[in-house]
Amino acid sequence: MTIPETVPDLTSAVVYEARDSGVAVVTLNRPERLNAWGGGLASEFYRCMDRAAADPAVRAIVLTGSGRAFCAGADMGDGGSIGGATFGDPDTDVTTLVGERHPHFVTELLKPIVAAINGACAGIGLTQALMCDVRFAAAGAKFTTAFSRRGPMT
Repeated sequence: MTIPETVPDLTSAVVYEARDSGVAVVTLNRPERLNAWGGGLASEFYRCMDRAAADPAVRAIVLTGSGRAFCAGADMGDGGSIGGATFGDPDTDVTTLVGERHPHFVTELLKPIVAAINGACAGIGLTQALMCDVRFAAAGAKFTTAFSRRGPMT
């Protein structure tokens, strides 16, 4: 059975939906982890953004999160690493932390990107929101960098 492209894959780490209105909705879809950046989310995010950028029917992109968070930052797993990369290690490849692209790549897209911030927005989630052209936040949305509370980088 083939799923038509118009039906979003709700099991994916990022859900893509192109609407008839010319808007593509890209939804970070790891609500059990507050849409934390990790667990395959980065590659799916880039794939969805590329898809929206290449689609001539899409005139604008809305980026949001499923559940009660936009993106609660990096998925810290055990608290000190992401995908086997350790914070503060000079040999850590940054692509293991943020994915194969720098977050500023969205500023180079030729279509407007709107962040619909529905809850917690922290760390790399805040970075992603700030890279969007316009940001709308729901009442009660929380914003933080949290980096100063992580402790020494040794």
